[in-house]
Amino acid sequence: LPAGADDPAWQKVDTNYYPLVGQVIEEPRLFTPMIVGVEIQALHNGKDIAFRVVWDDRTESKAGGSGSAETFVDAMALQFPAKPSEGSERPYFLMGDSKRPVDLWYWRNDSLDKAVLVQTTGSKSFQPGDNPGGLRAHGVIDNGQYRVVLQRTMRTKNAGHEIQFEVGTFLPFSVTTWDGSNGEQGGGKRTV
Repeated sequence: LPAGADDPAWQKVDTNYYPLVGQVIEEPRLFTPMIVGVEIQALHNGKDIAFRVVWDDRTESKAGGSGSAETFVDAMALQFPAKPSEGSERPYFLMGDSKRPVDLWYWRNDSLDKAVLVQTTGSKSFQPGDNPGGLRAHGVIDNGQYRVVLQRTMRTKNAGHEIQFEVGTFLPFSVTTWDGSNGEQGGGKRTV
């Protein structure tokens, strides 16, 4: 599989565009999102799966600042059910809930080649740590555009507690982006 975000193999893969909106359901809300959509591509080889996510963000934001002018990092996460779905029950699209936890494949622009697995049971439980969860990542920032590849094995030893990928099986997912210069951070202020 292409591990790099600019590998020529991605030029042959179908691209799906997903419009995004500000998260306005839970406090703190985001009424002025700057990121309007993402393009997602996916490939697998029967053993591993890779997702390429592309979005425009004209302000590359890194953590820092002073006084009241704090800046947060730009980031992105793909959300999948952490457990196999039972019937028509699906996790809540805003980081799951207590009955249906989710896996977030979380990437930040302050570490281009690192992603972590964050398991959440709602937006208040969003606490990124340093658990790679078997994820491999490669990110590129180029002229106002982010291109990120997240890759992992399709099946893991922890099948009852993290996403497993099966060819031909429906799998709900959602995507979140954070534009740090727009004050977006954490489980609330973000674009979904």
